[in-house]
Amino acid sequence: MDKYGNLVSDSITKAGATAALDSNVNSVALEGIAANQGVDSLVGWDANTVLGKVSGGLYIAPNIAVQTQNGSRLKIRGKNIARGLVSVSRLLKQNKYLSPDNTEHSGWIKTIFSNQIQYIAVTLNAIVSDPQDQIVVSINHDIQPNQGTSVTIESVYSETVNNHTVLIYKLTEVSLYTEVVVRPLHNQAEVIGMQASVFDPVSTLKTSHSSSLLMRLRHQS
Repeated sequence: MDKYGNLVSDSITKAGATAALDSNVNSVALEGIAANQGVDSLVGWDANTVLGKVSGGLYIAPNIAVQTQNGSRLKIRGKNIARGLVSVSRLLKQNKYLSPDNTEHSGWIKTIFSNQIQYIAVTLNAIVSDPQDQIVVSINHDIQPNQGTSVTIESVYSETVNNHTVLIYKLTEVSLYTEVVVRPLHNQAEVIGMQASVFDPVSTLKTSHSSSLLMRLRHQS
């Protein structure tokens, strides 16, 4: 991260190897990941994910970095948290902002994927008849994070999975970093997950034995 706490790079380094740091790097966060995790693995977050807060508004997990509109002002028991472990459910619950007319709204959610992904799955906490009226999704690609030009994309299809609506987006290009911003269009549009991979994630979300929110609900039903 640079001196402002923004992500500069995110990469995997094997134990015993060395890595050169750019001159604008001010701080480094390290996290262990499974040795067999590859680019075809499903990466991302859901409401059960625990992230590590490493700067004012930046949260990390393996192969992703997350920011929310209100993330820099996150509070636990009434106190601001500078660094430490934070659940996504808490982060989303506090991701609110006030409009000029003093009305509370749900804030945007940004996820930076450092895998070369081709599909994105965004999960809504409800079954909705017209998912396109719930959220707006924009992306940009580049060889560095927080670079490139943002464009709005539309889902290629949606599917109901365990009483949730999953919207699938297919990317037209692959890059080292993909930044995805989801903006709820109203307070009833509750985003509870975002996963990505090089393959269509729906079959994995339905059949994986991971600890994801969708799988936990399926096993309980």
